[in-house]
Amino acid sequence: MKSYRVAREWRKLSDLDNLNYSITIFDDGDVCSICTDAGAHGTHVAGIVAAYDPAEPAQNGVAPGAQIVSLKIGDTRLSSMETGPGLTRALIECARLKVDFINMSYGEAGSECNQGRFVDLANKIVDEHGITFVASAGNNGPAITTVGAPGGTTSALISVAAYVSPMMMEDQYALLGPQGSPLEVPQTQRGDGLTYTWSSVGPCLDGALGVSIAAPGAAISPVPTWTLQSKQLMNGTSMSSPNACGCLALLKAAATAKGLGEWLSPNLLRRAVESTARAIEGGERVGMGSGLIQVPEALGWLERHAATSPDCRFKVSVDGSKRGVFLRSVAETRGLTSHAVEVVPLFKASTPNSVRTALDLKLTLESDAPWLTCPARLALCHSGRGFTVFVDPRQLKEGALHSATIRAKLDTEAGQEAGAFFEVPVTVAKPVVLVAGCPDVAWRVEKATPGKVERRFVAPPPGASWVEVTLKDERPLGEPQGDADSSAHLLMAHLVQLLPSTPYRDHETKQALRLRPGAEKTVTLALEAMAPLEITVAQFWSSPGSAPVSVGVKFRGVTVEPNALALSAYTRTPLRFTAALRDEVVEPRASLTKCRRPLHPSSAKISPLKSRDFLPGDSKGQGARQSFELVLDYSLVLEAGGDAKDITPVAPMLNGLLYEASVDGQMCLVLDSSTGKVLGVGDAWPDPIKLKPGAYTIRYQVRHDELSVLKELEKMVVYAEFKLKDSLSVPCFATAAQASIRSGASSAKALKVGESHAVVFVAPKDFPKDSKSGDVLLGAMHCVKKAKDVERPGGWPVTLLVPPQAPPEKPSTESGKSAESASESESEALKLAKALLGLKVKSLESLAGKSAEFKALHDALVDEGHGAHLPLLLAVLKHAVALGTAVATAGEAGVGERRPSVVAAADAVIASVDPGALSASLGLRALEGEAKAERELLDERRGALVEALTRKADVLLEEASLIEASDSEQTGEAVKQLEQWEDLFDVGKAEALAAVACKQLRKAGKPGKLAKYATGALAKLSGSANKATREVLLEAKSWAFERLGWAWLVQHEAEWKALNNPKTNALF
Repeated sequence: MKSYRVAREWRKLSDLDNLNYSITIFDDGDVCSICTDAGAHGTHVAGIVAAYDPAEPAQNGVAPGAQIVSLKIGDTRLSSMETGPGLTRALIECARLKVDFINMSYGEAGSECNQGRFVDLANKIVDEHGITFVASAGNNGPAITTVGAPGGTTSALISVAAYVSPMMMEDQYALLGPQGSPLEVPQTQRGDGLTYTWSSVGPCLDGALGVSIAAPGAAISPVPTWTLQSKQLMNGTSMSSPNACGCLALLKAAATAKGLGEWLSPNLLRRAVESTARAIEGGERVGMGSGLIQVPEALGWLERHAATSPDCRFKVSVDGSKRGVFLRSVAETRGLTSHAVEVVPLFKASTPNSVRTALDLKLTLESDAPWLTCPARLALCHSGRGFTVFVDPRQLKEGALHSATIRAKLDTEAGQEAGAFFEVPVTVAKPVVLVAGCPDVAWRVEKATPGKVERRFVAPPPGASWVEVTLKDERPLGEPQGDADSSAHLLMAHLVQLLPSTPYRDHETKQALRLRPGAEKTVTLALEAMAPLEITVAQFWSSPGSAPVSVGVKFRGVTVEPNALALSAYTRTPLRFTAALRDEVVEPRASLTKCRRPLHPSSAKISPLKSRDFLPGDSKGQGARQSFELVLDYSLVLEAGGDAKDITPVAPMLNGLLYEASVDGQMCLVLDSSTGKVLGVGDAWPDPIKLKPGAYTIRYQVRHDELSVLKELEKMVVYAEFKLKDSLSVPCFATAAQASIRSGASSAKALKVGESHAVVFVAPKDFPKDSKSGDVLLGAMHCVKKAKDVERPGGWPVTLLVPPQAPPEKPSTESGKSAESASESESEALKLAKALLGLKVKSLESLAGKSAEFKALHDALVDEGHGAHLPLLLAVLKHAVALGTAVATAGEAGVGERRPSVVAAADAVIASVDPGALSASLGLRALEGEAKAERELLDERRGALVEALTRKADVLLEEASLIEASDSEQTGEAVKQLEQWEDLFDVGKAEALAAVACKQLRKAGKPGKLAKYATGALAKLSGSANKATREVLLEAKSWAFERLGWAWLVQHEAEWKALNNPKTNALF
């Protein structure tokens, strides 16, 4: 099978799954990428653009003659989430293949507009490589400023909203039309159509319009065969974007056929569709942009104006770095404001200087609103020009959204008809300012109808910390009279508070509410100071019927000083609560629910990436840039004996950023340290990964073309976050004096408006068993009395740094003196001798398997009189096992050389321990006051005995399986002695006993019991288990399945062994 890009070859995995796949070879054959669907979304989108069915043309896509290049940016390991490396590689490939159009039906909420590594590369793809880039606006409406990145936030991209027409209503959704419905039907079925309720709305945070055009946002389109259906209805701006992209492909094909090909740059194609789009009656410009795309009209525009229009994109900057005017605070919307506008033409880098010099535009500037004024004319050359606009919102209606535009057109008759070269969008969301002392506001939507959107902007009163918004269906209760509508209506309540450098989704509440007559429901949102609040209520576009709806807004306010609870061990932390807006009953309480463990990199390596990651230069291939990767490894150990945990890898320096990120990509792999198996994958928004006790490696990859950027991150600290098994309550006391002795818990306190109350929190005395020094515990604090009353969503943050552990208490001897004082009589010389002997034995252990070096040090220790020292005998046993392993890879001769030395070394340990005497000592009940050290010594001797018996039984069982003449009586006795001390088949002890247990069950001819044991032991093994132990169990499991005749399970084990035990590092 060859690469799909070379031979168009593909295969199906099997008839059962019906899943198609292809391969692509990269890096001169070093990497084979197996590509298949992460979902049905991409096939559906491609079908909208270019499905081709010659037998039934009605099933065709918008541009059935277009050739599709499929570039997968959604990672299957992340449930189709797009990744930085996937996005960058896709743009690199688009430049290499010289595609005409890019459609991107993906996006996320962004914290910044028109900036970031991906945005820079996307702008270059459009400006330098002449590729028209179309993207979805997002599905996050109906509130404003909900356009997603990159479609709605990037200047060079055409952002597409989702439109629904009357025909789509009836044909795709099977809704009743105006004549057949007993209720009021959606506005889209009565008139010209409208955007879907959920279609994202501009403007961007920096004032740019955010939405360019609209296109049909639903389709019944092809889906992959594994879905077991040929087509499916889907809706979203993911569907409107490919529709518009297909329209642009038709436009370019038709214009090329008319001889206009040399002028069809992304700039002119975009200007053609935006200048001719049809505005929809009742639609908002921030939601539909220029309007519904019109291909015939755009073609006519190109025929009239393409040859005479300059081929450049105009960069509009307002007040420095903004792209429009967006006023929304009380201060901004209460007086006249002026704004400096700078316009600079952006030409392709290869544009001749003669063309740049020839640019001389005499433009008219037109405002479409009386409250927005600008100069009448502007002369614009290649170097750019600036001018000032004035916004006077003083007479605008409070609580409403107002939008206007300044358009720059050529000062000729043809230029006026051709439309704007550039626009300056202006949006004013003028908030209602509440009367002092009245923290409530209400209004009534006289008639909520399908598709109707009602917005209200309110300035939260000072001190407001959360808001409660109640929607009530005002239709009368009881039996409906006549033709009255008593059906449930579906309404969307969307509350958003826009904060600087914060994605809208981090501070919003959006709920779908189904209301019957007389019903009411409440939604809440935590508030931040000074930022206006948008409250949008919309009846869902497909929900028939109409009704009056009342909206009640209640601002609640308990101010907390400081506004976060930062705890330290054995430190009092006072907090003050003030009822800011109304009487409140406060009952402060806090709990800790999560733990964040800091991890420092164990290794950091910067390497150059290969050819498919070279960042493109200009359209002639000049200026391509080498990319590099920084790979960081972090070690995480979850202690044995603990519970499995849902671990979330957190990288605060990287997480939460994708399109606006300053690096080309960030990905994270969680690996089993013993096998290298990938257990989970993370990205900008990591999800929890369930891990049982063991050792793990968390591996991050960060990419950039500047080495200095990566070097800054070489020591980056990340965190392993997990939920505590039991939440930890934080003690709260009425006074500082009571907190000092942990007595006098605080109680509920009724506060009049303006009244304050103080309490004192202290850290818990005991910390969770699974926390360590340096961990950060996280939680939340709430302060309103527990009741049916609504609380601030999420509360206030609580943190606690886990302190260093206290030194262990010194055990007492029988005489009451400490163990330390009891040993003071021991001479310093004797202490030094013991320490030196311990170091020598430890050094001896490290030489296991190295004959000459081991023998020299061993003989020296024996000559010093330490031949019977138990740790020395264990080192000899370890050495014998290491030598035997190296020699006895297989066969009778190998075992013959291995057995005597291992058995002899094991017998020496057993004799030194004296099992009979040890058994008698361990059988005695520990007396009160008995020294802990004495019990530890007995446990140490028991461990040495079990180790020796295990090694002896292992080598004898191996000999018995390979040599018929072996001493079966001796083997049986060795196993019997081991079973006197350990439960051989306890799966919880498999790390130590698996080899002996498996060999014993094989020898006994019990494949069923062996299959059960091996399966259970593998499931119980910790992540830090020895790789050899795991391989023993896997091999035993396969052997048992084969003996039982379960061929299909044997095949299954063989196929999955490669995945569970990879021989190379997993790729990002």
